[in-house]
Amino acid sequence: MHPAGHARPCPPRPTLRRTCAAYDGGPQVRSTGAQRRR
Repeated sequence: MHPAGHARPCPPRPTLRRTCAAYDGGPQVRSTGAQRRR
């Protein structure tokens, strides 16, 4: 779980777009591995 302020802007790349959704607290967090990146 990342705070709203910690969320990074979504880059124009579709692959990184999923990471943004994960930061938002989406179910794809596990797929993107955003939790591991922290």
